[in-house]
Amino acid sequence: MSNGHPLRWRKSSASNPNGNCVELAEIADRHVAMRNSRYPTGPVVVSSRAAVGAFVRGARNGEFDDLTRDAAERDADPR
Repeated sequence: MSNGHPLRWRKSSASNPNGNCVELAEIADRHVAMRNSRYPTGPVVVSSRAAVGAFVRGARNGEFDDLTRDAAERDADPR
């Protein structure tokens, strides 16, 4: 809850339909809550809007693409 109201969780329209997603919700004091959609009652990570924005921009620019490839792909193209 944020300020006594339930959080409005959102996920990207590009998210996996099998429920393997990250959900975000706006909370007070310019912070964002993040959770795994598979575990809605599980742990929540809270970060500043600035930090979440930096992460999203980095992901959009491909800075973390190597983390999503398997070992054989990384060995063939170690970018």
